[in-house]
Amino acid sequence: MKEKLRNPFVQQYLMEIVLPLAGYFFFDWDVLIIGVYYFLDYLSGQVLFYRRAYWVMTKNAARGKFYLIFISITLFLAFFITEFIVFSDTVMVYNHWEFGVFYNQILAFAKEELWLLFPVLLFVTHFQDQFTFYAPRRYLKRDYTKFVLSDMFKGGIVFVLFMMGIFLWDKFMPHELVVIFGFIIGKVIFDLTLKNKIDKIAFV
Repeated sequence: MKEKLRNPFVQQYLMEIVLPLAGYFFFDWDVLIIGVYYFLDYLSGQVLFYRRAYWVMTKNAARGKFYLIFISITLFLAFFITEFIVFSDTVMVYNHWEFGVFYNQILAFAKEELWLLFPVLLFVTHFQDQFTFYAPRRYLKRDYTKFVLSDMFKGGIVFVLFMMGIFLWDKFMPHELVVIFGFIIGKVIFDLTLKNKIDKIAFV
């Protein structure tokens, strides 16, 4: 059991599953806060992906071109901003909030917990990278073009699945606990199935 808890992947999933549920049941987190948490988790993972991509580009014998990372960042920002806007609008409709109420909720979360949460998420991802990517020198074995293109492809799939989830949420308006479990289950299934298959196909 202790060995499993030391595994960086296990630690990451504990953060992604246990923390939102603990927040909901014990710290008065609602669907907005948990949604923002997953956006931060996505953002932190993507920021550190670009560091990994930079290492693949510069340390590998077959040097890559920086413009590919630039295109990937641009595409990610377009997806990420669109997803957050759609999510925010859906939360306001779901809770019958005006924008001012929504803004105050985000501001309160930023002052109380966000300033600490984002660095923690970055550290957890960095810790995982150290043991699974940098220490085993896997950046020397990756094809730069496939590495970046596969990530863009995954970002596109996430965007489509996210929009489908928002459509179902907006159509059926289930209890927020159902929505939260939908976030959690959807992310875990994506990580363990589609994400792994794409990585294997791309040999990344």
